Amino acid sequence: MSSRFGAIAATLLLATSARAGEPWPHNDLETLLAAGAGAPAQRTTFLRAMLDGKMCALTDRQVPDDLSKLDRHASYRILAVQAPDGQPATPIFTAPERVAEAFPGMFPLCLKGSILLTKMRGGRVIVDPGQPYGLLLSPDELDHVLGVERTASILGVQFTTPESPPTALVAALKDKLSAIAEIKGAWLALAYWPEQKEWAWYLELHTDAPHKPVEDVIDAATLGVDMQGKPMDTSILPPDAPPGKGIALFVR
Repeated sequence: MSSRFGAIAATLLLATSARAGEPWPHNDLETLLAAGAGAPAQRTTFLRAMLDGKMCALTDRQVPDDLSKLDRHASYRILAVQAPDGQPATPIFTAPERVAEAFPGMFPLCLKGSILLTKMRGGRVIVDPGQPYGLLLSPDELDHVLGVERTASILGVQFTTPESPPTALVAALKDKLSAIAEIKGAWLALAYWPEQKEWAWYLELHTDAPHKPVEDVIDAATLGVDMQGKPMDTSILPPDAPPGKGIALFVR
């Protein structure tokens, strides 16, 4: 399973248009997005709020305000745009009025953020284009935000001990995880996933503790820590499993 937020190295975009001088933000989500500009560690708070809150996509048809009245056979095309780097991305907005401001004549399709973003998997997503602050998520970063688990067989993954250990990451994980008595051992390795052609950190824990609280501790431990541009995957095994791979954070 993937650690959802610690690995995100999304690009924070600052608008250079005149709009940047206008009063901003207008709602709680925009307050959190702006906070991430001055403190990257705060970006995690925005990402969580984005998944739980209402976000709006761009479509070319009027959508009923009351979605319960929506024709179940109706379909709405979510539109992509050109991002500041010249490549396509699907825009998503922190409020319906932001759609009209950025793209007059287009219409907002507003859903819970996690539902809307799931429909955008496989492509890049740009948050609040044309506004003073925005965020650009790559397809891999979007999957990590959504908590998508990898499906590649673990048998094909190559594990190594990093030549230059990530000192800050090792210290943070050891400090937070060793405080949980139910965790009997923790290891950190460098893994290469051949299907994704991607290097990632691989955290192996031996415990029978409930997974959700442990995952929350991992998110807190990696918040603001330099991940060297790599995502992190977590494997939780029984306490009596064979020793893990890579750097032994602690064993008891």
